This record gives sequence, structure tokens and C-alpha cells, in this order.
Amino acid sequence: IEERIRNLQSKVKLVSSVEKLIAERDALNSEIEHLRDEIKKNAYLTESRKTSIEANLSERTITLLRQDGGFESDFIDPQKFEYDFARDYMLVDGRSKFSASSETIMKNSFHLAILQESIWDEVMRYPRLLLMDNIEDKGMGPPRSQNFQRLLVRSLEGVKQKFQIIMTTSMIDPELNDSDYCIGPYYEKGMHTLQLSGAQISKS
Repeated sequence: IEERIRNLQSKVKLVSSVEKLIAERDALNSEIEHLRDEIKKNAYLTESRKTSIEANLSERTITLLRQDGGFESDFIDPQKFEYDFARDYMLVDGRSKFSASSETIMKNSFHLAILQESIWDEVMRYPRLLLMDNIEDKGMGPPRSQNFQRLLVRSLEGVKQKFQIIMTTSMIDPELNDSDYCIGPYYEKGMHTLQLSGAQISKS
């Protein structure tokens, strides 16, 4: 009888251990299902936000292109702007090839649209800083470049959030020249940003 009692006690301990393991398994399965649901929800939210950001950037870029001034006929009333960072392309109504000056305007408009979105979207992880080193290309005339300069200033007027744009141009708009937006001197033809005074060159 005592042996049977000991066997039964051992079985009770075993059953208790098994029941504990079953409870732990059920708890882990419940946690796994919860995590799966969270992953699905976050994936949906990520995709939804990506779609929203892409739509906003497309609309902002289109708005900027429409104010190009009629220099490019396809920019007068574009309906769709697409981009792909991985494939490194930008499309306006399915077209990617434009004149060098139009491609420059398209690129600069897209970069400006990203800055605008980062200003208005408080949770967008993009620095509110835009560097534009020479906004012209060799084929762009002063009227088109100066139109973009005015557009850039006009599109961000009244913004309260802090941001910074550093832009260089060889075709400064007369309305902006000598304004609070300009830093440093205007370099006339023949002037150099690096002035070497008293330098001697030895010939060997």
C-alpha cells in the first residue's frame, strides 16, 4: 500500500508538471498569435503610410511642376508623378526622358516636395534640411532658374517650423539678390571664391 501511495504521489507530481507545461505552452501560443497579429497590423500600417507618403510627394511635386512657367509642355498640367529610389528613376505621366534643364527642374521639385512633406508631417523621419548645389544646368536660362527660385521661396512662406535650405545659383533672381535670403557676396565673372593674395609661383 505504501508503495502504491508513493507511485500515486509520483504520478501526481508528473501530472502537475505536465499541466504546468501545458499552461505555459498555451500562454506561449497566445503570445505568438498576439505577436503575429501585431506584425500584420504594423505591416498594414507601414504599407498604408508608405502609400500615403507617396501620394503626398507625388501631389506636391506635380503642384511645383505646374508652376514651372510653361518651359516644358509636359509640366503644364501633369497628372501623375512616380519615383523609385531603388531603381533610381522619376516619371511624369510615364515619361522619364526630358531636356537636361527640365530634368533638373523635375529633380529639384521632387527634393523640395520631400522637404515640404517633412515640414508638414511631424513624424516623418527626414531632416528638414535641403542642400541644392547649383540649381541650374548648362542649358537652363536665367528666366527659368529665377522662376524656380521665386517658387521655392513662395512655397515655404509663412512656415513656422524650423527648416534650412542651402542653395547656390549663378543666375540669382534680382528680387532675391541682396535680400535676407542671401549670404555672402555675389561673384562677378572673373571673381573667385578662393582669393589667394601675395601668392608666388616658382617655375622649375
